[in-house]
Amino acid sequence: MSSKISICGFAVVLCVLSACKGGQEGKSVQEINGNVTPADLIASNVTADAPKDTVNVAKIEFTEKAFNFGKIKEGEDVEHTFKFKNVGKMPLLIKNARSSCGCTIPEWPKDPIAVGASGQINVKFRSKGKGGQTINKPIYINANTFPVEDVYVHIEGEVSK
Repeated sequence: MSSKISICGFAVVLCVLSACKGGQEGKSVQEINGNVTPADLIASNVTADAPKDTVNVAKIEFTEKAFNFGKIKEGEDVEHTFKFKNVGKMPLLIKNARSSCGCTIPEWPKDPIAVGASGQINVKFRSKGKGGQTINKPIYINANTFPVEDVYVHIEGEVSK
C-alpha cells in the first residue's frame, strides 16, 4: 500500500513541477526578469532552432596586430597601445583580455564600443627576469564578435641581459 502512495505522490510532484513553467515559454530573459545586462548586446538567438544571425554582429578591426619593441634592457617596463575600431553592426563588448603570463598586462575598455567608434587596448610588458630572451607574447581578446573566438594581438622584442 505504501508503494502505491509513494508512486502517486511522485506523480503529483511531477505534475506540480511541470506546471511551474506557467506561460514563460518563448519569453526572453528580459521579459521574465525585467532587467537588461551587458549580455543583451550580444546578438544571440532565443532558441537553438532559430538560425544564427551572422550579419548583425560586432566586428573588431585593429590598425596593427603586432608590435615589436626591438631591444629592451632587462628590468625595463615598456608599453604599447593597440588601436581598434568596431566595424560591425552591433555594439562591441570586450569581455576579457589576457596574456599567457603575468609579465604582460593588458588594459581594455569595459564599456561597450558603439558601431563605428574606436577604442584601444594598452599593453604593458615587464622584462624583469627575462634577460637574454626573445619574447613573443600574445594578448587574447574575448569579445562579442562573430565568429565567437578569441581575437589576438601580440608584442615582440629582445630582452638584453
